[in-house]
Amino acid sequence: MPYFPYTAYTGGGLTYVRPPAPLAAEAPIAIEDVVREATAMDRWLPAPSRVRDLTDRLREFIGQAAPALEKAASQRDANDPARRDALAAAKEARYRLGIGPGNGYASAITFARSLGRAAETLLQCRRQLEATVPVAGTSGYAVIVVTDAENCDVCVEFGRVRHAAELRYDWSGMKRANTLLGAHRRDVHPTR
Repeated sequence: MPYFPYTAYTGGGLTYVRPPAPLAAEAPIAIEDVVREATAMDRWLPAPSRVRDLTDRLREFIGQAAPALEKAASQRDANDPARRDALAAAKEARYRLGIGPGNGYASAITFARSLGRAAETLLQCRRQLEATVPVAGTSGYAVIVVTDAENCDVCVEFGRVRHAAELRYDWSGMKRANTLLGAHRRDVHPTR
């Protein structure tokens, strides 16, 4: 009898793929690997215990990452697109976490994939919030960056002006701030 009746598919050509090691094995698996494994469940079907392990790990990560991301985003300007994205991602992750799995294996896989996608978005937003934004000199071969540790008030002010222009999509204002900051750095801070 064929494996799948009425489809003319007898199951020939199927290959066995060894499942990944359990999460609680020797070394803890990075959350990126857990996310990758959970979002790949449309291509492979893990054992129910593996789905449970992945779901537990993703629940724990989202429970810790969502509040941390909201806290980091709340320190940003209200018009900052990275802030809006981070707050929306945290809200969506909490919503998906609250839904919970349904009854059955297929529902557990769908829930794990949903949590994996939410965790992936949280990781992307966290990277976006942590990224250093180049402020001036981006058109040339060098990039001048104004960091939080900057102690020159003029450099910080040019950085704020450039950031405000960037939020307004004012390309000429960004270029003007870049030029002014580059000239200031060249004249006042030649060793940087």
